[in-house]
Order: sequence, then structure tokens, then C-alpha cells
Amino acid sequence: MRAMRSVSIETAEGEMITWAFLGLDGSLKTLHVEEQHRSQGLAKSIAIKLFHDAKNWYPEIFGECSNFL
Repeated sequence: MRAMRSVSIETAEGEMITWAFLGLDGSLKTLHVEEQHRSQGLAKSIAIKLFHDAKNWYPEIFGECSNFL
């Protein structure tokens, strides 16, 4: 898991409420939103952020996907 790229959303108090991991092959491996924070669009937001960052992390995989998000 340490080699996998990830992003998270935390509350102002530092509590992690949403997280996602990208596999070494560029696939989405894990996406989680704590139950009390669901139905707020956080999963969509974090997935967009993760794949946007993936273009920089894995240019050999996502390099030609300039407008997929």
C-alpha cells in the first residue's frame, strides 16, 4: 500500500473522512467515504482529484488523456 498513490479529505480537526488509492497500474483500488459524510459528492470529488493527479504520477499511462476530466 505504501507504493500506491492516494488522496484524502479531512475535516478541519484533521479527521480523515474520505480516501482513495490508485494502483500501480493506474486503476482505482480503493474509494471510501465515512458513512456520516456520504451523499455530499465527496466520492466524485476525490475520484476526480485522484485521476487528475494521476496524469502527473503516471504520465506513461495517462499522458495522452489530456481532457478526460
